[in-house]
Amino acid sequence: MTYGYEYMHSYHPAKIIAETDQDAIGFYSKIGFEIHSLGEKYPGVERFQCILSKDHELILKGIRS
Repeated sequence: MTYGYEYMHSYHPAKIIAETDQDAIGFYSKIGFEIHSLGEKYPGVERFQCILSKDHELILKGIRS
């Protein structure tokens, strides 16, 4: 069992917010996060904010971090 999985089931957060780059947005999108561009926070690197609200279903089956 992963730390993220344990956290979700122990604390039941209303919202999870993560920030990532282009390489990982597919992962976050696949498990139900909303993806919002933050633009180029660093020269030549677009960053994204990923938000999962409690009303979204998180698909954890098969995910290990």
